[in-house]
Amino acid sequence: MKKEFAALMILAGLLTVPANCSANESVIITGDWALPPFTECVNGVMGGSSINGVKEVLGNSGIAAIPVCSGLWPETLKALEAGKVDVVATMFPGIDRGEYCDLFVSGEIDEIGVFLASDNNLSINRTEDLFGAGVFATTEGDSWGKRINELIKNGKIKVILVPTLRDACNKTMDGNATGVLWSLTSGRLKIRDYNLSQNFRETRALEKQIYCVGISKNSPHLKELSDALFKNGYRRWVPE
Repeated sequence: MKKEFAALMILAGLLTVPANCSANESVIITGDWALPPFTECVNGVMGGSSINGVKEVLGNSGIAAIPVCSGLWPETLKALEAGKVDVVATMFPGIDRGEYCDLFVSGEIDEIGVFLASDNNLSINRTEDLFGAGVFATTEGDSWGKRINELIKNGKIKVILVPTLRDACNKTMDGNATGVLWSLTSGRLKIRDYNLSQNFRETRALEKQIYCVGISKNSPHLKELSDALFKNGYRRWVPE
């Protein structure tokens, strides 16, 4: 894991280069560094189904996309806000996302749930079962959809914020968290990669959320990128 993160941060040095190329040359695209199969940084290379999909869409409009690893999720959001990256390929709509990026619905859907310690007999079958059930570890900067976000904000769901999924797993295994609140699709793959499958069991899906593509409002290519997504069938996300 340390080698993977080191490679990620080396490539993140690309983000010091301003995104000032013309729209018919290239734009910088990134995503969560550990959200397979959607986006993932492996050996310093950003890839995944969402990265490939957005690259193809932009390519159809003559826009070349350069994928980069942009660090942990909070750093990725800061890079998007500052315009150091033009596009983030996978984002759940969040309470304040629209302040710094335009969101376009990608159509990819993910399931949100909880990974409990394998010896934890807690029964969680719906989101309301998290109320008063303990404290759940989740990653900083993540948004799990409007409903869960509001329940966390209102204190109905108690969370501990940690830098990475592995940290959330460690909190759970150490007994400092009841479980890991995360993407079920990605979480089961990463937990398997960590060789921790025997340590966890997953709940049923509590919520389903649709991914969006985020374009920085500080990107010099905002209009060209927006037009390209519209042309290829993406629709602008409008807060409810």
